Amino acid sequence: MANNYHHNNGPFTVAELADFIGCEFKGDGEKIISGINAIQEATSDELAFLDNSKYAKFLSETKAGVVIVKSEFADKLPEGVSAILSDMPHPDYAKISNKFYADLAQEGAISDKAEIHETAQIGKNVILEAGVVVCENVKIADGVKIGANSYIAKNVEIGENTVIKNNVSIECTKMGSNCLIHAGARIGQDGFGFAFDPRIMEVIKVPQIGGVIIGNYVEIGANTTIDRGSLLDTEIGDMTKMDNLVQIGHNVKMGRMCQIVAQTGIAGSTTIGDGCIFGGQSGVAGHIKIADRVMLASRGAISKNISKVGEVLGGVPAVPIREWRKAHAIVSRLVKQSSKK
Repeated sequence: MANNYHHNNGPFTVAELADFIGCEFKGDGEKIISGINAIQEATSDELAFLDNSKYAKFLSETKAGVVIVKSEFADKLPEGVSAILSDMPHPDYAKISNKFYADLAQEGAISDKAEIHETAQIGKNVILEAGVVVCENVKIADGVKIGANSYIAKNVEIGENTVIKNNVSIECTKMGSNCLIHAGARIGQDGFGFAFDPRIMEVIKVPQIGGVIIGNYVEIGANTTIDRGSLLDTEIGDMTKMDNLVQIGHNVKMGRMCQIVAQTGIAGSTTIGDGCIFGGQSGVAGHIKIADRVMLASRGAISKNISKVGEVLGGVPAVPIREWRKAHAIVSRLVKQSSKK
């Protein structure tokens, strides 16, 4: 059912798929594979994968045509099910999935219901769906696709082959190539900037005059918001991926290849290194620096500088993950003991 929502570029043989990811296979290399599905639901012409041992129980009963597995699991597959042997099944599955469901080359199509300012520069093979508004001095490069009812404010620049889904608003932004912006995202709106004057008991708005710089191959989830800088620009590095409902405050500097999971909030003027991963519903205080490859468990909160590269943290406030687990275990035991009294 899920496969019906994307164009399928198959079919491919098992041997072709194994060769594509540089892996060996066991079984029938000429077997035709027409799509991809979950291991427990795949049929004889579909590919599945196993990366999480929690799903190993499905190996013996899968009806898939071929399964991407580590070599130690290959012998557990039913007779007639081929195996592609991989040290890293999940990323190899991702590569094959992109082979099956890659978008075909598009032909430009601009809806007569799109509103485009005369000063806007529109590249070749651009798609602008109904209700799109493109304001003055916007630059849209070749191969861009913008979904229905999205708003591109004045002076915004969008790089080649970027896809912007429906109902997105983008202001004060320079965006790189091959980005993917999901529905409802808001990029470049004012950050939370106010100054309290006790002499007159008034909260005064601070004008936000910076912008947003987004690198190449960045993905931004549905209803995620990225504030423009107050003075300096907010920056998102190449290949960073954000889930839905993420909040990025003004002046944040985020490195390359970060992964930010849903409902995470990052306060303003924080600098985040390359390759950081923050779990769902986590939080990061403002005006701090976080080293490269720091990992934060779900619902954790970082409140101070983290200088150790590759540190793994959890809890509120965040501490090294072993300390957090130990403290959690102690508290759990104390609660159980007190409940017995």
